[in-house]
Amino acid sequence: MERRQLVVTALIGTVLTALAGCGGDGSASHATATGSAPVSGSAAAAGGSANGVENLPAQEIVRRSVQALKEGRTAHAVGALTSAGQRIALDLALDTDANCSGTMSLGTEGGFALVKVGKDLWIKPDQTFWDAHGAASVGKVAGDRYLKTTEDDADFGDVTSLCDLTQLADSIGQNAGAVTRGTQTVLGGIPAVTVTGVDEEGEPGTLFVSTQGRPYPLRMEKSSGSDSGGIDFKDFGVPVPSATPGPDQSIDVDQLRQQTLPSGPTASV
Repeated sequence: MERRQLVVTALIGTVLTALAGCGGDGSASHATATGSAPVSGSAAAAGGSANGVENLPAQEIVRRSVQALKEGRTAHAVGALTSAGQRIALDLALDTDANCSGTMSLGTEGGFALVKVGKDLWIKPDQTFWDAHGAASVGKVAGDRYLKTTEDDADFGDVTSLCDLTQLADSIGQNAGAVTRGTQTVLGGIPAVTVTGVDEEGEPGTLFVSTQGRPYPLRMEKSSGSDSGGIDFKDFGVPVPSATPGPDQSIDVDQLRQQTLPSGPTASV
């Protein structure tokens, strides 16, 4: 393989850092977002009677939103992030069992589709992605097929973290002592209360939490200077799509390594 690695993983780590920082809890820096769509009415699982979280201290609001996200077991994250100058668009359904299905794009550097069911994992970078990361020949071998592997493959270890809703929920709750309760608002037709915080660079971030039904986090946002936008959450409790690519739509990663690595005992991904 031209870079002797499957470069998807490094970018997934970038996404995790950016996601953690959007909540304004100080757990990551340089995490901003652009171009995110508003939360839609499909976040109906957040409906119901008033839950009263708007009257609680900020730390308790965050704690309850983290708990609600975990108890809901599934969510759909949609938005765009800018981290260290890298714009990353995300459209991913994920759950607390680390199953996921969706897409990511990296601006002019292309993107990829992602499916994880149980331990099995499929990733399909587009040719633009391969070209941008010095692996054009690998992309030509893979073609319009998914790379098939498992969560035990060390080259794809970060993917499990990206797909894990529990880990994402925990990232929202880190360092919650630094947050302050803000104003009440309406987001996508759902009443919400804001909680604000400051990251390591001194820039503010905001978490929007539903004040009706379960106190789900509806949006993580940063808006400072030239950066704005966020990650929206919806479809709480809706199962992650379980359809997986068939054998004719995928190529085993070990097979891809054999076809693209030089021969000899020192060849490695």
